[in-house]
Amino acid sequence: MQNLYKKYILIQYNKGFTLVELLIVIVIMGILAGVAITVINPQGIRAKTNDGTRKGDLKKIQLALENYFTDFRGYPGTTTWVNATATGTVLSTAVVPNYIGVLPRDPSGDVTSTNPCVNNTNTYYSYRTTACSGTPCLASRYVLTARMQVDTSDNESLCSTLSNWSSVTCGAIPATVYCYGVQNP
Repeated sequence: MQNLYKKYILIQYNKGFTLVELLIVIVIMGILAGVAITVINPQGIRAKTNDGTRKGDLKKIQLALENYFTDFRGYPGTTTWVNATATGTVLSTAVVPNYIGVLPRDPSGDVTSTNPCVNNTNTYYSYRTTACSGTPCLASRYVLTARMQVDTSDNESLCSTLSNWSSVTCGAIPATVYCYGVQNP
């Protein structure tokens, strides 16, 4: 009976984990977390989400432009590239607030250039029309673009594939620049 009691006491004192066992478990959990993060790729998911937002934003601005066209039989004219969402531009003064409450902003917030023809990594919405006439200056065609973060080369709305792209004299976009665009129907 006394031997049995000693074994019971030894079992009672050996119930915990050793420091080495705990460290091994922590290292294994760290490795699994690192693998999970690389498989999930949060930056890639965020970039795709931002690109989806950009496409939706361009469709909203396009709808406002088409409503403007219905009233004026032309689009707000500018023969230079402008930031499509900046306050005070020809686009914002023409469509806000009658056709759209607020022009949507690029989700990344990076607006340092308005020319989609240059090869840089800035993201923004750009707007340009063909030559315009009258007061207000009305154009017959426009191009509205967004710089994308993820390759959209499989999409038929790539800037360089738009029929109005050549009429705004931008030329070819470098292969490293992903551009999505919409135009008047």
